[in-house]
Amino acid sequence: MATTRDHVVAAVSEFAERTNIRTSRPATELVALVVSAIVEDPHPRWRAAPGFSPASLELAQDWYLRALPLFLTQVAQQALRGEREQITTFDVLHWLTSHLDSICTIPK
Repeated sequence: MATTRDHVVAAVSEFAERTNIRTSRPATELVALVVSAIVEDPHPRWRAAPGFSPASLELAQDWYLRALPLFLTQVAQQALRGEREQITTFDVLHWLTSHLDSICTIPK
C-alpha cells in the first residue's frame, strides 16, 4: 500500500516531468511531513469540531494530495519567476506562510 510520502513523491515527479521544475529532496520531505501530519498529528481543534471523524481527516489529506500540483505551481510562480528550476525547502516555507490561513481547514 502506498504511503502519503509515496503519493507526494509521485506528485512532485509528475510536476517535474510536466514543468521541468524540480523540487529538492528536503522540500519534498517537508511537504510529505505536512500532508502526513493531517492524519498522524492532527490539530486538537479538528477533533473538537462538530461532525469530526477520523475519516474526515483522511478526506482532508486526500484533498491536499490532489491539490499538490496546484500548490507546486503556485510555489514556483511565487518563488522562481523563471530565474531557476528547483523549488527549495524555503520556497515551500515562504509560500506556506502567505497561504496557510487560506488553505487550512482548522477553524480559527
